Amino acid sequence: MKIFKINILTFLVTSLFSLSIFAGGTLRLDEVAIGEADPAKATDFADGIIMENVYDALVTEPQGGGPVIGKLAKDWEVSNNGTTITFHLNENVKFSSGKDMTADDVVYSYERLMGLKLGWSYLFDGWVKGIKKIDTYKVQFELSEPYAPFMSSLVRFYIVDSETLKANENDGDWGQEYLLSNSAGTGAYSITAHDPNVETRMAKNSNYFLGISEMAPDEAILRYNLDAPTVRTLMSNDEHDISSNWLPTDVKAAIGNSGDKLAKVVSAGGWYFKINTTRAPLDDVNCRKSLAYALDYDSLVGTFQVTDDIAAGQKARGPIPQGMIGYSEDVPLVEYDLDKARDYLSKCKYSGDDLKVTINWIAEVPFEESWALILQQGAMAIGYDATVETLPWAVFSEQVTKPETTPNLSIVAVQAQTPDPDGLIYNMYHSAAAGTWQSAEWVQDDKIDAMLNAGRTTIDGNERVAIYEGFQQAIVDMQPDLFISDLVTVYAMRDEIKAPTLEDASKYGFSTMAQNFSFRLMEVPN
Repeated sequence: MKIFKINILTFLVTSLFSLSIFAGGTLRLDEVAIGEADPAKATDFADGIIMENVYDALVTEPQGGGPVIGKLAKDWEVSNNGTTITFHLNENVKFSSGKDMTADDVVYSYERLMGLKLGWSYLFDGWVKGIKKIDTYKVQFELSEPYAPFMSSLVRFYIVDSETLKANENDGDWGQEYLLSNSAGTGAYSITAHDPNVETRMAKNSNYFLGISEMAPDEAILRYNLDAPTVRTLMSNDEHDISSNWLPTDVKAAIGNSGDKLAKVVSAGGWYFKINTTRAPLDDVNCRKSLAYALDYDSLVGTFQVTDDIAAGQKARGPIPQGMIGYSEDVPLVEYDLDKARDYLSKCKYSGDDLKVTINWIAEVPFEESWALILQQGAMAIGYDATVETLPWAVFSEQVTKPETTPNLSIVAVQAQTPDPDGLIYNMYHSAAAGTWQSAEWVQDDKIDAMLNAGRTTIDGNERVAIYEGFQQAIVDMQPDLFISDLVTVYAMRDEIKAPTLEDASKYGFSTMAQNFSFRLMEVPN
């Protein structure tokens, strides 16, 4: 039996921070709506910021990267066959309500997640046979078979206050209505007001078991759908602190040149032109390949340059980015080549008037328009009738739920949901995960499904590497995406703000979505 004793209490309590509660200022930042405050429904970047600060999981990814370490769990044991995992919980954890966190809350949180079948429930569906309380501070998961990504997936399993939610259930809704405007977590912050289209306000939780930086914000305000001119004006007036990643590069550069600063984070994910592989003419792989060679990658990557020293992207070889298991330099970079593009197009079953495609970019991310225009130029040069259209995120998210309404091509950034390749690529390419903004390709392929399933059930590390390297090549051969760039996020930040997990490469090793935004580790002047 393997015994793990990796405790975040000893890992994160460093000399960098005075871990007592004092008054900091107000932190103001922005993201694209909609902000989901229910941990059983969250999946998007704004949701991730809320989850990182309001809720905790049994384990977390450490600063600097590496295997998961304990958070709400102080250690755990894994049976020899890998199917029984027993967690010993920290005994000094309280919810924002003041109630103690126990095994009952862990069991309820899992039952709630799987009862609603929303959010990140797909990470566990079909793999977890059961969960049971052993004693007050011990809980056990039983897996149906060895599941390699299980521990990494637990970073998205957030524990809720079972007593509070049960007391606020409405007709068996698992407390969903209550969580529209409240929170029930153990996190360093709790929600004081929430409008998913306007803003979410969070205040310090004085009960937080890991402590909070002396100058951490007293309040954090996550604003939604601020346009670029508004963000720039607010920051110039010291009325906004951290921008989203979605500002145009020229606006980020202007903010940086005005005396504020830029923070660059290399993340586990990528930018993709997602291709609906079920709609003509791009249901033909040769048509998809023709567009892959018609895209001017050098011009596209040039748009990522924010300053001489900071670029918000780097060329991608496929869906798995540099630094993640499965990335392979044996997969060649696709280069702009109109002769190859025309050759592939000549093999496509469509021609003439049938070569009509629409390239969509997301309205809340204005710099995507230039990328859409670069692809349009290349597509038209080889014979496509290509149009460029914009879609609000909410409309796009609804359209991608059905293959017949999913756009021909759409620009999307996807960041790993967990620190395992499974947490990036399963929800994009597996047939069971189709119908979300992450899976707008509608890949329904038995070979791809088999490779992804094998990556989940293979425990040997070397074998998993080989599986994912083979997967990378198989996806590139299939071409359900045009691979724009590995994901590099750049945030404009008011100079007075200190955010180590956004600014310091040794601290921002979180590869998973939004885990860099830990308010309790930030410093905000009054």
